[in-house]
Amino acid sequence: MSIIRARVLRRGALALPLTVSAVLLLVLVSLPAPWGTAVLTGVFLVAFWGLTGVGEVAVVRALTFASRTKLHQRYTLAGVARVLQDCGVDPVQLLVARWGGVCARAYGRRTVVVGRSLVEEVARGRLPCADAAALIAHEVGVQRVGLTRTDAALGVILLPWELVAGAMIGLWRALGATLAPWVRWASLAIAFGIQIWLAATADARHLAPALLLGAIFATCGLSQAWSRARADLGDTYLTQHGLGAIYATILWRSFPDDRSRDRAVRLLHPPAPQPSGSSPVQATMRSGL
Repeated sequence: MSIIRARVLRRGALALPLTVSAVLLLVLVSLPAPWGTAVLTGVFLVAFWGLTGVGEVAVVRALTFASRTKLHQRYTLAGVARVLQDCGVDPVQLLVARWGGVCARAYGRRTVVVGRSLVEEVARGRLPCADAAALIAHEVGVQRVGLTRTDAALGVILLPWELVAGAMIGLWRALGATLAPWVRWASLAIAFGIQIWLAATADARHLAPALLLGAIFATCGLSQAWSRARADLGDTYLTQHGLGAIYATILWRSFPDDRSRDRAVRLLHPPAPQPSGSSPVQATMRSGL
């Protein structure tokens, strides 16, 4: 997976959320209330602070409801830290979310948030230290190629979008209780087609909702592509540090979908490194095949 392609996908996935957030923040400033400008100034000051080392940790803690590791948590994760050190994984600032599953997520340049359940499972002996280390190292791999560098600042700026998206997702799930998934998606596609037809035959103003629906479709597609690219880059880092087989076992055990199974196979059988400056065809010719 190309890092450049992953960055392009990430920027595309953020285009609509950033636009919505910017519009909502500008609306806030335009209100007659005197605190509108103060709130906007505060948002951008906190966002810039999130780009600093100290600010990154503080902002991530606030956004994820996480805390620094307690003494008993550091004691529990000592074995995980040893596995990471032995595999040559770069050290990070570890935070523990107040809730959350057996998961890890990288933010900024050096912060990784793990779910509280991950720590509890390690403490109870149900999650091996090597498995927990692989989950953390996967996020470190995404972090080390620079794809999460501005996440803390973006998290602050995107708060208005998160509110809008939360309402949309809640409505979508509520519809899911009564409508099959294919009916919901078909309804959106039909609505998109109707707006295009009305814009072409009746009133050009119908083009606005059509463009909005198109932007939502594009954002969903780009977000999914970005998630896949992100996962692939983390997988590459794991194979470079000897944790690929462990993570493959986690994928095979926990995710039955085809893509996860394919990732597990690639982690178990990574491609052989090619000589520097040679093309795949040249490498094949040298191997005598």
